[in-house]
Amino acid sequence: MKSAESAGTLLWKTIELEKNHPDENLRNKVRELTLILSNRIVDKTILDELWEELQMLKVIKYAEEKGMKKGIEKGIMEVAKNLLS
Repeated sequence: MKSAESAGTLLWKTIELEKNHPDENLRNKVRELTLILSNRIVDKTILDELWEELQMLKVIKYAEEKGMKKGIEKGIMEVAKNLLS
């Protein structure tokens, strides 16, 4: 089914509709699912625009924590390599 609107526009409209759902827990789950399903259409520009909406979601917090952990591990390995060189 084709829409006359762009995928990015539809994503924005979906997120705006989700904001109106009275159950916060369900609202966040639907928003997370929407973003996961829209992964192929979301680019850096859209993510930058959505950042305020995204940073409160559990899935984003989880990804940030994993990224930080990997960054710390990589930093430790670099320091160890430099010390052994």
